Amino acid sequence: MSDEPDAGEASPDEATRRDDAESESETRNDAGTAAESDRGHDSNAGATVGEYDWEAFEREFFYEDGGPPTNWRGKPYSFDAEEYLGHDPADTPDRIGDAAETAAGLATYFESFLDPEETPVERGEYLWEHFRYEYYYDRSDDGVEHPRDDEGDVVAFDRAEWLGHDDFPASVFEGGFAVTDLSADFEEWLDPATTPVTKGEYYWEHFKYEYYYEDTSVTAPERPRDDDGEIERFDESEWLGFPEDDLEFLLADGAAKAEKLLEVEDERTLDVPEELDEDEFFSTVEGHTTVVNRYDLEKEVALPKKQHFREVDRYWVNKPFSFVVIFHSEKENETKYYAVEPYRTPIEDDLTEFLTGKLRASIKYSSDDVVVEAAEEERAGVIEREALELLARYDLYAENDGERAAQLRSALARYDETKETVTEFLDRIRVETDAAIEPLRESYRERMAERADDKPSKADTENAETEGAEPDSTPAACRGRAGPAAAAATQGGEPVGRPPVSPPGGAGGGRAPAAARRDRGRRAGRRGRRSSR
Repeated sequence: MSDEPDAGEASPDEATRRDDAESESETRNDAGTAAESDRGHDSNAGATVGEYDWEAFEREFFYEDGGPPTNWRGKPYSFDAEEYLGHDPADTPDRIGDAAETAAGLATYFESFLDPEETPVERGEYLWEHFRYEYYYDRSDDGVEHPRDDEGDVVAFDRAEWLGHDDFPASVFEGGFAVTDLSADFEEWLDPATTPVTKGEYYWEHFKYEYYYEDTSVTAPERPRDDDGEIERFDESEWLGFPEDDLEFLLADGAAKAEKLLEVEDERTLDVPEELDEDEFFSTVEGHTTVVNRYDLEKEVALPKKQHFREVDRYWVNKPFSFVVIFHSEKENETKYYAVEPYRTPIEDDLTEFLTGKLRASIKYSSDDVVVEAAEEERAGVIEREALELLARYDLYAENDGERAAQLRSALARYDETKETVTEFLDRIRVETDAAIEPLRESYRERMAERADDKPSKADTENAETEGAEPDSTPAACRGRAGPAAAAATQGGEPVGRPPVSPPGGAGGGRAPAAARRDRGRRAGRRGRRSSR
């Protein structure tokens, strides 16, 4: 038979421990009951430091039916605080200290996270806690805290009170429709075709819509972005060419200068009757501007006379080449008659006089019968023909000038297109060529670096000259790696095929290689000077 107890029985030691635990539990229970009766403990009270202890915790979470739980034999289980805490109760002070330091660091981070100056009011960035920190919490010397009413109770934060509605999804849905309608009205308001560039009607938003925003095929115009995806901010001074704060001063200055310019214009130009429409007067039937116009009229009348001339009438005598203007001089009390033709510069006057003399001579000797006896149409044809021939003689006119001009414009347009295509092709070839040659450049630089490392130093060369032997110019990378072939090719320490080097002052009076090279250089220099003479 086995000495071990049955499954339903306990060993003497275990029974003793259980009895002690039961006695200790009963003692604690009695003490806790007494303490509760003394201070009137409320089991529903909150867990407050100094009032809530392990005994209250046992009664709230460990006890069953007013007492500790028992096994099937009615023995109570002992309360294990470490099982509920997850750590040794003796470590609680250290853990509280660490938690306090972490909480202090977290509070600092939370304060910086809630800083309104560092948080833009954007979706995903500005949260409800940012809003509460900015508008709901009360600030004091100890920090921020929940607001309280007159009775000291905390005023709960109600989103509906701040939003103005309860059903947030429905409000967002309705707001979406409102935004759609507002967007359509806003697009119509921004239309450049219906908004004149006038003070009080044309705003910065009109300007940005026309010149700053980028069109998209999916959404409304968006702000431009750089190659890194960052938004390029709109800078008013960059578009204005001066700080925006100077705009008011510059406009006032411009208005003053405009008034002064109007005074100058009034002094230096003729007065036009209010009932006269000059745009219509200086327009052809097809809607083009006539050859002679207001500019020629201003050039025809001298500047001093413009102050006292008052226009009486004007009419065409050969539209669109010349017209007549009748003025009344208030200073002289006379009527002045001006025939206005296209204004010519001194060079144009000389050219006109020269060509007129040549034309008269060519018409005179062309055909006397036509000039004298022909009808007016025939004589006009002769004048036109001789004038064209005269202009062609001086390369001023060709019969098909219009067609040639059109061909030239077409050729220039094709040249511009071809130039752009060739420029793009050359740029692409240049980039591809640089990318292809770069490995060769790297290889060349590495090879030059190796040669620089393998080149013997000045000290090695001087030592070799001192010893009477030529410096070893074998690359360092090849030294010691020639193997048997190099050993077989040397005899007595000298390579085969190379004459032995005589030591300085040795047999035959041989010199050091450096001295011999200097002598050869001197002799070559003397021969060169003699040949130059």
